[in-house]
Amino acid sequence: MKLIYEGREFIFEESVNGFGFLKSANPTIIKESLNYVLNGKNYDMATPITCDGEISFITKDKKEATLTVLSLLFPNHKIVVTPRSLIFSS
Repeated sequence: MKLIYEGREFIFEESVNGFGFLKSANPTIIKESLNYVLNGKNYDMATPITCDGEISFITKDKKEATLTVLSLLFPNHKIVVTPRSLIFSS
């Protein structure tokens, strides 16, 4: 499969997960990575990457990290953020 990460192309013969990809592409952020985004969709780091596309990683220091983790934990809920609260609805 062919993955684009930070403008660079990576080719994998076998399926890898987010951790496996980062071992090759950017091992310095493995411990800080919470999930990966492939073609605009969030995935847990342990989920196998099964298709070509553009990949990025959400790390602990990014603003969207909390919402991303919540969306993975509660995939069937809508999450709304206001200045004073976090609202879940199904």
